[in-house]
Amino acid sequence: MASKYDITPMDALHVGAAAVAGVDELVTMEKPTKPMCKVEEVMVVSIHSEAEDAP
Repeated sequence: MASKYDITPMDALHVGAAAVAGVDELVTMEKPTKPMCKVEEVMVVSIHSEAEDAP
């Protein structure tokens, strides 16, 4: 998963565990533009809004 989505091994572990556990969503402090928020195996929700990243 880490290489598929270009995410860190620790993020891949968190996403993988969430997917195996069958959670509805995984809440993260990562910004929505980060690769972790693009995975398809589980819905990842950021506490940051996308507007925060706008210039």
